[in-house]
Amino acid sequence: MRRIERVRVQVLSGVILLILAVAHCAMAQNLFINIDVAGSLDARFHGLEISATITGDVSLVGDISRGESTAWFSTEGSVNGVGFRSILTLISKGWILLSATGETVDGELIDIRSLLYAVRQSLIPLKAGDLFEGVHHTVIRIGGSVAVYWGEFAGTLVGGLAPAEIEGTIRLSGTGSFHLTGKLVPEADSADYPGTIPLDDPDLPEGFLQTIEEFFDPLFAQEPQDI
Repeated sequence: MRRIERVRVQVLSGVILLILAVAHCAMAQNLFINIDVAGSLDARFHGLEISATITGDVSLVGDISRGESTAWFSTEGSVNGVGFRSILTLISKGWILLSATGETVDGELIDIRSLLYAVRQSLIPLKAGDLFEGVHHTVIRIGGSVAVYWGEFAGTLVGGLAPAEIEGTIRLSGTGSFHLTGKLVPEADSADYPGTIPLDDPDLPEGFLQTIEEFFDPLFAQEPQDI
């Protein structure tokens, strides 16, 4: 990548972090996470439509407010998802599931699961240094406590073409840095999702929709307590 592109990515990431940090300070009962991801996207053409599968590894650091205290944590995990693009409308959209486990600085086990959704209209669907943003539904369990957060995420990606491992597909691989903020949704359960994430979209495969519906259930398997 050219030097000017690297500088542009660094500046964008810094601006995003500053903006979300200000929002983070202003929110009560909040969630703030920095996400580093390395992954790949395998795209396949279907006439004037493109479908894609997304996989990768993630590392997360952040904090979550717990009443008057704050729990700092570090976790590692994975992402998998699906994406679609219309060549006619130039609209790209994707649903991604993130799962990560780790510990807080106090040694408590933490399990984080998120559904991320992004939609954008652009001439080029993926370009290094572009700003990607969307919304999320996140469930966090710390010990016997569980809470649901809704909010936004934003970040940048760097990468390019890579050798395809699936016949008939085009592979893109790369890395990215994202910043996620969220606000507590009181009394939410595993069946509650924000209206900003369309689960009735006709492009969303039935199999992946079922995966989404079952994805958060383990965190609610035991009677939760308030965080």
